[in-house]
Amino acid sequence: MGEPFAAAEFVIDYALYLKFHKFQLQKGASKRFYLLATIIGAIGLLLGILFFLFFGFDKDIVGLMAILIVVLALILYIRIYLPRLQYKHFKKLLEAPQKLQLFAGYFTVESESPQFSGKTSMKYEALYEAYETDEMFYMYISKYQAHLLPKAALGEEAVQELHSILHASLGYNFKF
Repeated sequence: MGEPFAAAEFVIDYALYLKFHKFQLQKGASKRFYLLATIIGAIGLLLGILFFLFFGFDKDIVGLMAILIVVLALILYIRIYLPRLQYKHFKKLLEAPQKLQLFAGYFTVESESPQFSGKTSMKYEALYEAYETDEMFYMYISKYQAHLLPKAALGEEAVQELHSILHASLGYNFKF
């Protein structure tokens, strides 16, 4: 089993969860979809308002504007309200103290609270993908589930070592 090259204890508070939620929305096609839908919705509403000002009332334009308002409201819901709702739902699980140990070939995450307890051990090669940002490592075990690892919980040497291991283990599936 050997000795870990790094160990950390942390909790996932709302600020960390919100970073993950925003990061998840900015991955791949989601980023382009939300940007495009927001731009089209805003331009459509502006054009609809201008149409009313210059040409008067038209029920077809009202229907189109209602659809655009629903699209923009849905985008706002996904970006602002949904992360709060999800965090509230999973708060007891997320705020349970997590103990992370990083080894040369694998990592372990252990969590223990009155409601939830468990230990996960996973080889780096088995990760779906991993991302490194200025503040976090996101180690995905599937397309939508990830272990969140704040860099502040690790030392600079451990961050560099984990970066090297993930790059060697995952290749193109590690993005930084």
